[in-house]
Amino acid sequence: MSITPTSSSRDPLLYAPAPGGGLRSGLQSLSRLLRRHWLIVAGSIALALAIAGAYLYFTPDMYRAESVLLSEESDPNDPDDALSLGFVPGPTEEGPDEQLLMLRESSALAQEVAAQLLGGSGTAAGPAGAESPEALARQLRATVEFTAYEPNAIGIAATSTDPREAARIADVYAEVAIAHARNESKRRLAESRAFAEERLASAEADLRDAEGALAGFMSREGTAGLDAEAAAVVNDGARLASSVREAAAALQARRASVRATETELGRIRPGLARRVASGVDREIEAAQTQIATLETRLEQFYQNTPEARSDPSDPRARPLRDEIAQWRQRVDDLSAQYVQETLAAGGSNAGDASSGISYATELERRLIDDRIAITGLEAQIAAQRGQLGSYAARRQSIPRQSVAVGQLERKRASAEQLYLYLANTLQEITIAENSEIGSLQLLRRATTPDAPLNRGPVQVLGLAALLGLLLGFGTALARSRIDARVHTPEDIEALGMPLLGVIPKVEDHAAAAEGGPMGNVVAVLDAQSAAAEAYRHLYSRIQFSRPDRVVEVVLVTSPEVGAGKSTTALNLAATMARANRRTLVIDADLRRPSVGRYLGVDGGPSLQSLIDRDGSLEDAEALVEGAFTPVWNLYALATSTPVEVPMELLTSERLRELLGAFRSRFDTIVIDTPPMMVASDAALLASQSDACLLVVSSGQTDTEALAQSRRELEDAGGHVIGVVLNQFDPAEARYKSTYGYRERHYASYHDLRVN
Repeated sequence: MSITPTSSSRDPLLYAPAPGGGLRSGLQSLSRLLRRHWLIVAGSIALALAIAGAYLYFTPDMYRAESVLLSEESDPNDPDDALSLGFVPGPTEEGPDEQLLMLRESSALAQEVAAQLLGGSGTAAGPAGAESPEALARQLRATVEFTAYEPNAIGIAATSTDPREAARIADVYAEVAIAHARNESKRRLAESRAFAEERLASAEADLRDAEGALAGFMSREGTAGLDAEAAAVVNDGARLASSVREAAAALQARRASVRATETELGRIRPGLARRVASGVDREIEAAQTQIATLETRLEQFYQNTPEARSDPSDPRARPLRDEIAQWRQRVDDLSAQYVQETLAAGGSNAGDASSGISYATELERRLIDDRIAITGLEAQIAAQRGQLGSYAARRQSIPRQSVAVGQLERKRASAEQLYLYLANTLQEITIAENSEIGSLQLLRRATTPDAPLNRGPVQVLGLAALLGLLLGFGTALARSRIDARVHTPEDIEALGMPLLGVIPKVEDHAAAAEGGPMGNVVAVLDAQSAAAEAYRHLYSRIQFSRPDRVVEVVLVTSPEVGAGKSTTALNLAATMARANRRTLVIDADLRRPSVGRYLGVDGGPSLQSLIDRDGSLEDAEALVEGAFTPVWNLYALATSTPVEVPMELLTSERLRELLGAFRSRFDTIVIDTPPMMVASDAALLASQSDACLLVVSSGQTDTEALAQSRRELEDAGGHVIGVVLNQFDPAEARYKSTYGYRERHYASYHDLRVN
């Protein structure tokens, strides 16, 4: 059985779907995010707590107290309300809205409150350290809040660092507002009383004059009064004459309306006839259809000749463009004509063809109604004038003295009625003025608040911690989105690359042999470790990576410096050697050789010496057979002297011959090459290997660099079988049952004893 890694293959043991689906995956993603960026999250929380602490330290506790007033709105329809009298000048009513506006905007009211709060002296320090009524008044207008409540209630809320001071400000403001409303009402009533007294005196004088005129006339003429029949004739005649005058005025208005309507109809009828007979709308529709057809033909031409689209002077498209422009001008002219005809026909909407006809119909209906009304008024006036003639004949029979007495009696009665009305009104105003309590009443006094308005320390700090946590998570999420480094196995698979192995951190194993050789070769130094098992797992994946051929030569490289490719190459070679396979490790990183230093090999044959040597291949093979290492079955070509430009060596025919000879002598060959981003050596050797292995470091390697390294190797003829994730920390929650399980339980499992 063979396993062929592809861009979408996954190890079923490592990537089986977890029960719980999306919820578990989301929680694991959050856990990884927190572990990876815990410093950002912790710093955000600390910053938020520091800001909250500074806010609590520098911001004093604020207390809020509120008093409530009841606004009594006057009813203008109440005849008993003295303020509703029609002859009283100034505003006749003041409701909650007007009262609220007065409280908010009145600077005089605020200054009066400030003066009372300061004790009336204007020198003592008042609330918030104010030293003058003017300064305190400005503070009050900026800090005291007024709220309208239903029904007809107004709240006055004051805020201060002292709870008793907040209650005092609210109460004083309420008391001053009530006194102000009472004084304002009394002032208006006093003005109304003075106005009523003036009118009453004038009416009394008129009454005396009317009574004197009547008495003088009756005394001079020796008549005692007007009998009932004569009074009826006089009164009925006066009413009939008034009715004739009203009918004549209405008749005149109707005749004026008829003339205006006939003029308007005469204006719109010719245009309406032309509008009904006109076919401008149909012509516009036909022209727009022609434009659409021409534009379709022009677009087809552009599709066949794309270069003409960007060339306005192309002679092949000019005829179509000119014809389209002409038709568009025709549409503009027809549209203007259509609008003029519609407006001339009386229509208000150029897009409504029936608006002019509807307007003309309405004018005709109005003309008919006016003519019918004129006929009725003329008949009424004629009849009433005939009746006036009979009343005139009857008045001729009434003595002249009786008619004059009737007129003087009517004047006296009218003056007397006005006088009595004004006297009654003055009495009502006087009573209201003496009993006025104002339009505002205290509904509830302010109470001293027990708790501050602002939140307590626990609430503020808790909210700050929550905001800091959210900010930290947001910042961490944003950074993870723009972070192009490889961190987890999923990051590699997201690039469409097979993951061959995951190597945990091996710093602890290297420290076990600090300063000596073989410190990084954990496959030999600590064979019963999770790291060594990871290399054995990698070796098994490599063996079955290419079912079409046996993998004999493995090229190991990395995108960047410091990914651990030399350590991976040595441990992989040591693992192969311990599997009873004759293994040769070649240090092809001629610029920075490290294999000899790691293995403790010095003075043996190197790749450069074998290429430069003129001897036969058999001599070279014999030299390699003597290149022993501390690991049994492992041989090494370790370079000790760096080569600045190794291209001539790596592209030589001698190297190809040597690799061919080594294939017959060794089971497997591991070639350590320089990183892809700093040298092209790996690409030069890629075609001479059976498999290429890319080593990346968790939290260091850039994904774009990894993808570019793979492309360069494949373009050079290499076969990239997969990626090795090195220096991976399996302690994250997502991997506690996979890579983390091996890390935690491998040693204890091998310590078990069978009884």
